[in-house]
Amino acid sequence: MPLEAMTQDSDPDTRIQGLLGLAEANSPNTVRMLVHALDDPAPQVRETALQKLAILDPGCLVQELVVRLNSPDETLRTSLEETLPTLKEHLERPVLALLRAVETAPDTRVVAARALGLMGCERAVPELSSVAFETADANLRLAATQALTRIASPEGLPALQALSLHSNPEVRAEALLGLARIGGPLALSAIEAMALNPRENNARIRREAIAYIGLLGADPSIDTLISVMNRYPQTREAVVAALRRLTGLNLGNSPLEWTQWRYKQQKALEEAQKKDAPSGGVLGIIPAGGAPPGPPPP
Repeated sequence: MPLEAMTQDSDPDTRIQGLLGLAEANSPNTVRMLVHALDDPAPQVRETALQKLAILDPGCLVQELVVRLNSPDETLRTSLEETLPTLKEHLERPVLALLRAVETAPDTRVVAARALGLMGCERAVPELSSVAFETADANLRLAATQALTRIASPEGLPALQALSLHSNPEVRAEALLGLARIGGPLALSAIEAMALNPRENNARIRREAIAYIGLLGADPSIDTLISVMNRYPQTREAVVAALRRLTGLNLGNSPLEWTQWRYKQQKALEEAQKKDAPSGGVLGIIPAGGAPPGPPPP
């Protein structure tokens, strides 16, 4: 009773000490008091309750998370989202089981996908990839894609590449962000394909793909950007910004100016390579045409 009284004290530190004492004693009322403390006005009290409940009764905590992560109280949701990564060790397994169970209600699976993403559970990437493709529920598909983006594991790259072509623009936008977070040649190739895709009818997604090319691209990406500029005049401002980042040049928004500059640059590179190439001869030592002349007679 004294410990339970401490959890009702006006001082947050006293309430925390009361929760810690209850968790240590593990009395019949402990779980109930910890659940009650999940709605405490003090963030540090809520965090203590989350951590102890994750150890004592992970299943109960998962059920409470389903309710609270769907809460209209933004402060409560934000606090939970910030604390979830510290609970990964205790919650990853039960939350993943919740996502896998097809008999679980779709709204609950959405929360499970969100929680796995917030905790950064790389073990969940295969399951999240499958859910993103196989589910008929649009909210669950989007939540699984968002989780893959948050985790940003290279293992999720094939799924995000495929999702970048999905019919839902929200899914494509999330997949684009995930590809950019993972980075690397394969992700960049998929982003360039999104910028060039003639079926992309969302101007914002195309502009964001162009911006990511400017951030992640290399020399070959210059040709991609010039092609985008030629095909989609409405993107020229975004393309020029990306080209300026890659080249350090500002040639305006004329595709012809950039095309001519690129042609001259590549021709100059070819000429430089020719000059640097060996001229032939015996084993590359004696020039073609015979041995070099000897010194003049004294």
